Amino acid sequence: MTQYSVGEAADLLELRPGRIRQAIRDGELEAEADGRDYLIDREDLEAFARDLGIELDADDFEDFDDRVEAAMEEHRPSWEAGFRSGFAAGALDDEDD
Repeated sequence: MTQYSVGEAADLLELRPGRIRQAIRDGELEAEADGRDYLIDREDLEAFARDLGIELDADDFEDFDDRVEAAMEEHRPSWEAGFRSGFAAGALDDEDD
């Protein structure tokens, strides 16, 4: 099942993240807590959009998912480099203990 964060849901529906959080607090939108954020099932997001009169179809979700995947691929090398350098620094700290 595909789930979306508050930020992703707001981007997809072209709403402010605060509006999404308010809908969750008011019970208008089902979501599950995930640390300090929420995860929203696609079906619940679609139902919320319909209630607001926002028309979404499968292409909207596919386009959004493609944009997210492209952004992840674009930034993956810098994330991996940061992880490796952080890991190496942590490994050196452990040797001093």
